[in-house]
Amino acid sequence: MEHPAVLVRIDGDPILVNVDGTSLKRVVNTPYFLVQDISSGQFFLRGGDIWFSAKKINGPWRQIDGPPNSVAELSEQMKSDDESSEDSTANAIVSKTGKAPEIIVSTEPTELIATDGPMQLVPIQGTGLLYASNTPSRLFLEIKTQKRFILIFGTVVHCKLHIGPWVFIASGKLPVDFKNIPPGSACDDVLASVPGTIPAKEAVFDAQIPQMAEVDRTETGDQVEYDGDPQFEPIENTGWIML
Repeated sequence: MEHPAVLVRIDGDPILVNVDGTSLKRVVNTPYFLVQDISSGQFFLRGGDIWFSAKKINGPWRQIDGPPNSVAELSEQMKSDDESSEDSTANAIVSKTGKAPEIIVSTEPTELIATDGPMQLVPIQGTGLLYASNTPSRLFLEIKTQKRFILIFGTVVHCKLHIGPWVFIASGKLPVDFKNIPPGSACDDVLASVPGTIPAKEAVFDAQIPQMAEVDRTETGDQVEYDGDPQFEPIENTGWIML
């Protein structure tokens, strides 16, 4: 898409759990603070310092000045310095553009590819590739075939049209021009995922180096937090029970 957006991932269908003492239900299978007010049926989403609401969990979402007091109080209770749900992406987008981003909710593995306006393609010297300069994604166009390629978590996928569908491609079948991307260029970080390049070989060596860490037992704890009372169930054909 060619406008600012934030992807809210939910691990499967939303699991809503009652929040004791309130008329709220929280979606517990997402890192975002996402709740529903049972009395109104409205959903509320926190994106950093910005709030959004929707009648349905998949939207459309709109920016609001603030949530009901019960939602705001629960949000404050659940805040912590290391809370993963505290996403400031929406803050950054509003600060840069002055507009609220589109909220996209996905219940299956999804990657968001967004450009700052229409895609701006820039040639890569010594290759037949162009790269999109107005997106943080590593998005390429092969001039000869007009195929698009994108690197996602070290894996390259490609498509023939900008709207997809995107298809996985084995790294060994990448166009040869990927090997010719000059070191020191704007997108040379993809070389670590291109077989046969020096960065790719170095990445393999780095992965084989053992990593060690020292743990101070006096500073570790065994506190376990439960969502309500612990619920134990027997494990079949054993004498064990599990949560």
